[in-house]
Amino acid sequence: MKSLLFALLLFFIAMGNAQECNESCPEYYDPVCGSDGVTYDNMCFLELADCLSEENITLAYPGVCKPDAQLLVPNCQPSMMEEDCNLNTYSPLCEVSGTTYNSLCHLCQAMYEEQKTRNSVYLIAHNGPCNSRKK
Repeated sequence: MKSLLFALLLFFIAMGNAQECNESCPEYYDPVCGSDGVTYDNMCFLELADCLSEENITLAYPGVCKPDAQLLVPNCQPSMMEEDCNLNTYSPLCEVSGTTYNSLCHLCQAMYEEQKTRNSVYLIAHNGPCNSRKK
């Protein structure tokens, strides 16, 4: 009998320490891409996945996750705003919009400039030109 009471006590202590996750997400579709590379139906489902997961899942960007796309923000440094990008070695990058940038510096400066007016996310589709316009 004592072991049953002890087991119940341990169960209730464990339940008290367990994180409660809101599992009642609305069913509307407003896709978001998580830092785990998974597209979630909406922000609530991303937050639920984060709550249920041992890994820290955050919003990477709004919309469907782009395959093989690399989120730029960690690679762009504020110091790049002061750089003369034309002094950088030509190392073209294709952004998922189809625009080719001459270097990471050029792409980061374009991203920072655009973020002054709206919250845009730039993603690298691949190294090399996109076979479209250049900036």
